[in-house]
Amino acid sequence: TTGQLLSLYEHRVAVQGFVWGVNSFDQWGVELGKVLATRVRTAMNTKRTKGEIMSPSDGFNPSTTSMLNRYLAGKAKLIYPEPKDVFP
Repeated sequence: TTGQLLSLYEHRVAVQGFVWGVNSFDQWGVELGKVLATRVRTAMNTKRTKGEIMSPSDGFNPSTTSMLNRYLAGKAKLIYPEPKDVFP
């Protein structure tokens, strides 16, 4: 079954990692994503509370800046009873 194949593959990966002295389940990309997401969230929260938009000087590429500005513009249209408690 599919579960057995998945289990076999997972066991194989774990054993190979053990033999090579590598942590097979160390997901550095996930950890990097968490760090970058925290940076984006902090920048967005700062801009949103000040009523500003993101700019290229914030350190994001133009595509990301455009996407974040579009998101912030949409959030500015919404009205919450207590905006301090709502992010994003």
